[in-house]
Amino acid sequence: MINIKFLVQKENRDETIKKLFSGTKNYIKKIFSDTETTEDDYFMEIFTGNKVVDSEKMIIEISIKKKICINKKDLKQRSEIDRVVDEIKFFCSKSKEIENYKYRPINFRDRDANK
Repeated sequence: MINIKFLVQKENRDETIKKLFSGTKNYIKKIFSDTETTEDDYFMEIFTGNKVVDSEKMIIEISIKKKICINKKDLKQRSEIDRVVDEIKFFCSKSKEIENYKYRPINFRDRDANK
């Protein structure tokens, strides 16, 4: 599960911010399933994951918060937008690796390390 918020008020959302949000949303949809978005006057949000919890299971949720800041004036510079996009993609790819983690017994891990 991943959750990305763009903390920008509605009146401050120019075309660049809307494109960045839309591109991020499309990227997230491509690599994660069950993607939803929501918007209000203060933020735009993308979140993934199954929200239905089986009553026979216990859920442990681990959250990591990463903030990526960009000055509004820097939104006009392609290199700054590319930096933000690269950080978002890197963080999402690492989140996907964690989400797909499969446990391997220790005796198999030792064997894999010797190869």
